[in-house]
Amino acid sequence: MIRVLVVDDQALIRESVSAVLTAAGDIAVVGNSVNGYEAINDVALTSPDVVLMDLSMPRMGGLEATRHLLGQDPSIRIVLFTSAPDGRQVSDALRLGAVACVFKGAGRTELLRAVRAAALCA
Repeated sequence: MIRVLVVDDQALIRESVSAVLTAAGDIAVVGNSVNGYEAINDVALTSPDVVLMDLSMPRMGGLEATRHLLGQDPSIRIVLFTSAPDGRQVSDALRLGAVACVFKGAGRTELLRAVRAAALCA
């Protein structure tokens, strides 16, 4: 079972993505965070295999949270999840060690593929 933490400031996005992931059968959503601060705390509490991280959030965005999480543990697998990506933020996060980027307009298949591939990264 792949353990996923979903991080997004929009409740409908968190709920919808969590439902898609859970319905896959091989993925368990272990938590939902509304910003980077919560994500950092929730990673420590839930030990996810993959963090699905929105880039644009209030208080602490996804890039800063990615920097912090990977600074603490470079083995954390972060998949960026964004609707209107700032190309620089995406490339900066990937350079920091995020393993993939999925656009919010992607279909269910692409999202599941990215999460499963991230879980397999060594």
